[in-house]
Amino acid sequence: MVIHAVSAADVVHRRSRRRTREREQAALLPADRPFGQLVVIVRVRRRIVPRNSLLDIPVGGRSTVRAMNVSELARRAGVSAKAVRFYESAGAIPAAARAANGYRSYTEDDLCQLRLVVSLRGMGLPLVDSGRLASLCVADKCDVMATELLELVRERRVAVAAQRRELDHLERELKAVESALRGESPKLNLCAKGGD
Repeated sequence: MVIHAVSAADVVHRRSRRRTREREQAALLPADRPFGQLVVIVRVRRRIVPRNSLLDIPVGGRSTVRAMNVSELARRAGVSAKAVRFYESAGAIPAAARAANGYRSYTEDDLCQLRLVVSLRGMGLPLVDSGRLASLCVADKCDVMATELLELVRERRVAVAAQRRELDHLERELKAVESALRGESPKLNLCAKGGD
């Protein structure tokens, strides 16, 4: 595989765009996302090589991924470190490997799985289902996850519709009470039994 280098001006422009994207993504907390939107951000680090040089990458070469500690994982996923430990203890994400110093050590796959769990939880799915579905996708079974998620989303929409009806009913009752208390409608008897 041969990768051609880009000009220095392109590198500066790309770096500034990347920094802008990173700042925007850091400001995008789970609560700021539209309801039900799954967001998975994948970052690829590029090595900049001098102009007119070639970079040969062996096909069978190994790459290493820098491990993250719990605070870095939490920051990149947009949750607290306490939430990461909770998800781990609940089984929504796998137990972290431990470094020589005893600290938790996470990989990019763990980050991906945590982001999926957080997004699925944001849609109101149970923690057990969120963890199971995220682990399916990380295990390259995203088609299975999508099939199962479709059914769960349908069930969730039915539940949301029922909640919406209950809230609409409550809104009508509150409006009637407010109107009666202001004297705009017949007096309200809060002590009446049933249909009295």
